[in-house]
Amino acid sequence: MYRFLNGQSRVWFAMAVCTMALALQSCTSVEPDLVKQEDGYLYGYGKGGSPEEAELEAKRDLIANALESSMRKRSGESRRIIVTGETARGISLEAKRVAELEEETSASVTLRVREEDWESYEAGREVALRKELAPALARLSGARPGAGSAEEAVSALSKLATAGVDGLLTAEEGEAGLLSDAIADQLARLADSVSVSLVPADGLLRAGQQVTVRLTDAGGNPIAGIPLAARWSRGGEPVGELSQSVRTDGQGTAGFQVPAGGESP
Repeated sequence: MYRFLNGQSRVWFAMAVCTMALALQSCTSVEPDLVKQEDGYLYGYGKGGSPEEAELEAKRDLIANALESSMRKRSGESRRIIVTGETARGISLEAKRVAELEEETSASVTLRVREEDWESYEAGREVALRKELAPALARLSGARPGAGSAEEAVSALSKLATAGVDGLLTAEEGEAGLLSDAIADQLARLADSVSVSLVPADGLLRAGQQVTVRLTDAGGNPIAGIPLAARWSRGGEPVGELSQSVRTDGQGTAGFQVPAGGESP
């Protein structure tokens, strides 16, 4: 059975259709890179060969903008933060797609998130990272030089960089000192306490000759497991490529062979 709409119903129906059309148009026909940004929101724009690639690029841009905003608020510092795809995928923040455009060979997307939602999410993420890395810092504080302590320090610094917070996360909540600086200081302390000796210590070198490097700590104890590489020079000019990495043995030693052209003049 069909019924005709009366005049008033037709007006309301037309208004509803227009409202729906405007809503759809506002989401799909606006160029993503021309979206008007509103206060209280953080935005990210991305372009790629597919909608998925574009969305990942937009998320990278959004997270970079969010991290930079956090840095400005905390320290007043302003610098560009590079966010990798790995970092973006590891952040489960829910962002809203406010504009998209798909063409034959490319797509572009704009995402946004409320600033307060980002701040709440990031606060929880930083608490988890600080809790995860605090034991590593405690171990490094009392560690003697060795492959394990050096690798743990490098791993912790890499994790902070991958998370995009190496210039943001403090060692203690509410304090100014960065966790990355505290770890780097311990790594520098370990490096400063290492002594390096060479055999032969001086004299002429010839191609094919074996040169032995020995690492010891402040107490004269050998340091095992440290990866070393040699770069040779002659008359101040580099000779050949950086050698393959060799780890020190139980006596703290590693051997390298003088390459052709690396002998003493």
